[in-house]
Amino acid sequence: MWREKSFKKKKTKREKKTYYLEVFIFMLPKQYRLPLRTEFKRIKKEGKLFPGRFFSLLVSHQPQAIPRTEPRGEASYQPPRLAFIISKKIHKKAIKRNRVRRLLVEAVRGILPKIKPGFDFVFLVKKTILEKKLLEIKNEVEKFFGNEKIYSFFD
Repeated sequence: MWREKSFKKKKTKREKKTYYLEVFIFMLPKQYRLPLRTEFKRIKKEGKLFPGRFFSLLVSHQPQAIPRTEPRGEASYQPPRLAFIISKKIHKKAIKRNRVRRLLVEAVRGILPKIKPGFDFVFLVKKTILEKKLLEIKNEVEKFFGNEKIYSFFD
């Protein structure tokens, strides 16, 4: 969405106009967020680690991932829950760490409906992600979630 922004230094006949692009970046919906403090020990103990180029993915079954029967007789699972761990070892400045987190959230948001329910995912970020663009990160995320090995480990 483009907006017009005006700057006036003194009363002049001409007015400078600058245009900028507003980018709306939202957080993950609450149902997809993983309460990391309470769940991380369980996921680390029970889960399986899948290494990648920009991040490693820690995957575990949700504890209440037992199929519930809906009124129509269909089984349903809890939606997948995700967390992102970006330590100070990645970069000392919070600005850089927050940028990486926003890029990961944006990359995951597009494929949330495709992710199988009943799993918890923790992204453990590596330093190689710092200078990467959104497209590269999206490709890596899609590669992970398109891989059936992640889900077949728990069957």
